[in-house]
Amino acid sequence: MNFMFLSSWMIPCPSKKLLGIECPGCGTQRALELFFTQSPLEAIAFYPPILPLLIFAGSAATNLFVIKNDRTANITMLTGAIYVATLIINFIIRHL
Repeated sequence: MNFMFLSSWMIPCPSKKLLGIECPGCGTQRALELFFTQSPLEAIAFYPPILPLLIFAGSAATNLFVIKNDRTANITMLTGAIYVATLIINFIIRHL
């Protein structure tokens, strides 16, 4: 599958553009493009929260479309919490 069209659809970060400060999500679009076009390992090295984000997205999709029960809802909540924690930790480490 050719995902090279992703780079033409990237939007600039409003926080960085208006305030000059990177938001915690800065790098997500480039990491997704790296993950799907070149190397998943490079994407994880570039932006570590990309892996928990993809796991959360898969869990949420499973909960929404395949299996709808309390267990999958709990797994989705857990993976979402792990993603948010990874996002915050990455943001703090990046700005120290």
